[in-house]
Amino acid sequence: MLYYIKKQHPIWSRVFRKTKDIAEKIRFYVSPIDSLRFSGDLSVFLNEQTVRFAVIGDRSIDCKAKEQISSIIERMKEASQLNHRNVILVSSFSAGVDITALQAALDNGIPVVAVLSEGLEGNYPKRYKELAERIIQTPGCGLLTQFEDSVTVTRNNYYDRDAVIALVSDVVNVVTAKKDSRAHQVAMFTQAVDIPLYAVPGEADDPLREGCNNLIEEGIAHAFPRWEALTSENNNI
Repeated sequence: MLYYIKKQHPIWSRVFRKTKDIAEKIRFYVSPIDSLRFSGDLSVFLNEQTVRFAVIGDRSIDCKAKEQISSIIERMKEASQLNHRNVILVSSFSAGVDITALQAALDNGIPVVAVLSEGLEGNYPKRYKELAERIIQTPGCGLLTQFEDSVTVTRNNYYDRDAVIALVSDVVNVVTAKKDSRAHQVAMFTQAVDIPLYAVPGEADDPLREGCNNLIEEGIAHAFPRWEALTSENNNI
């Protein structure tokens, strides 16, 4: 199903449930968010009891990152079953960590929302077009964007997309981040609206995790703990 959601619509506050007055809080960072478009099933995403857990990272991905994503997904699934609460994974439609996280969640029966950096009629590569169709057709899942249907990808769109990911989530976790990567702009958004940010630490000489280590060392992000500790600290489940 297709949804066109404007700020005046009652659903708007349920989409941005933890970020009231978002326009004022992020007005210096991104383009105004006046409307959203959603294709799929909104039921899980809008459920008050659903925990929205964002997983993001760089386009570069290694075996360690794939294992960490699998571990995160397993913990989400276990915590959901143990606490009888729905969880949903939020990520972008970018290659690397984000696409891998979306696919892993779907394979494990966890609903997903993919936030796009273009309109719903985007010209996806064939392998991503198949994933987009899978998401739209899976109960509880969907594609979300703030862009008009005909808008194509530009570099500036990535910035606006990452703002939406942070603003609709209950907690954000960074799996990989090189120095000065997108993780830093996501961190800026989470700080602006007081959403918990976690990062998976790595070896000091690992360039793929330098950004994660910096976020932790600077006190901007918490080191990603056991899932039980994460949910306990944030009362999300």
